[in-house]
Amino acid sequence: MKRSDINLVVDILAFIGLILLSASEFLVRYMLPAGSGEYVALWTLTRHEW
Repeated sequence: MKRSDINLVVDILAFIGLILLSASEFLVRYMLPAGSGEYVALWTLTRHEW
């Protein structure tokens, strides 16, 4: 494998990680807000478990 191929694979994996991290942040910030006074769970996980 050439170095450029390895860099491409690493870049793709890093991008996938970025997307997953951004999605979990979106869930915690907007779908499970703090101080709402309600017990809200998403896929049986609360805000603090996410």
